[in-house]
Amino acid sequence: MPKRKAEAQLKREEDEEQPSDGVEDDDNDKNASEGDDEPDGEGNDEGDSDEGEDSSEGESDDSDSDDDSGPEASSSEVESEDDEEGEAYKEINVQFEFFDPQERDFLGLRALLNTYLDGQQYDCSGLVDAIIKQTAVGTVVKSSEEDDPFAVLTAFNTCQGIAAGSVWLTQLREYLTAGCSDPATREKLSKALSGPGTGLLVSERLINCPPQLAPPLMQMLMEEVDGAAKDEDYPQEEREEFAFKRFLHVTRVYTDPQDEQEGGDEGQAAGGSGAASAPGRDSSLRGKLGDEGKNALIVYVRPEDEYLHQVSSWSFTFPVESRPLAKGDLRPLRAVMCVEARRMREAREMMDMVVGNMMADGGASAVAAGGGNVVAAAAGE
Repeated sequence: MPKRKAEAQLKREEDEEQPSDGVEDDDNDKNASEGDDEPDGEGNDEGDSDEGEDSSEGESDDSDSDDDSGPEASSSEVESEDDEEGEAYKEINVQFEFFDPQERDFLGLRALLNTYLDGQQYDCSGLVDAIIKQTAVGTVVKSSEEDDPFAVLTAFNTCQGIAAGSVWLTQLREYLTAGCSDPATREKLSKALSGPGTGLLVSERLINCPPQLAPPLMQMLMEEVDGAAKDEDYPQEEREEFAFKRFLHVTRVYTDPQDEQEGGDEGQAAGGSGAASAPGRDSSLRGKLGDEGKNALIVYVRPEDEYLHQVSSWSFTFPVESRPLAKGDLRPLRAVMCVEARRMREAREMMDMVVGNMMADGGASAVAAGGGNVVAAAAGE
């Protein structure tokens, strides 16, 4: 099987050396800062008085020098510019690696997928078991092999294989059907879920995961699906399981209630056509869902959602009712889109052009071992 995550372990030792270099740099910086903070001594009155004229200027000079040498540093936390309230943001470098799902990931995946049906009770353990037992296709992202996953992406055949007839898939079908208010779209959904050749994309990740994770995850998934469908070492029946004709993508998006036009409330968004059919659609991370000329702005939180939406043959959204909405908050929506398998590459290429793809640039080993992802979080958030 074309599992490329194993290849990613080749450069681990190189990455393990980088933090040590960063520690030395941090120690040097600390020693330098300690030297600046020493009490005024005899014989150094002139130099000390210059530094004492404006301590804030000295600090800014230090920060400027750190910024200049930023590419060589690998510190775990770096303060960036202040936000509107004067509090400094912190950038945290996080090591991430790609693995095949394993039994040790059960509890972490269960916590990650617990809200997959937006607060409704469902067979979450059954879904996690299916992810772990499906060895041909699927990827989890972790900081190390012993840590819990903070992202997962896999695909299940809805009519055959490990997911067919499962309790969790039946519950997902009922949930999506209940959310689709348009009869014609509901019929398309039913045909996609019950027809042969449909691959259900199961994608979950922590909300603050960097967007750079999406391109390599999608590339690995498509390569694994293609390999599983063509690997002659597998029986014909198992190869047919991954010979997908279309993919059903279920994800979360958001809309701003203030942007909705009068009369275009939740029901309008639920029955709306996909962003791919909306004229004048923005090419940024804000798209539009149209319904009889009334539009509601859609905010994508995952980069792949926008480009899959652009090439989807049909789609719909419906509001998430389980989460209370405070004044000024974005309204969470469930988005369901159907993408023909032949157009998946098109969506991936558009995403790679905008977000970049570490796998395309440096291979699978560079993806897992090369990288500290930077996750920015506001202080006090």
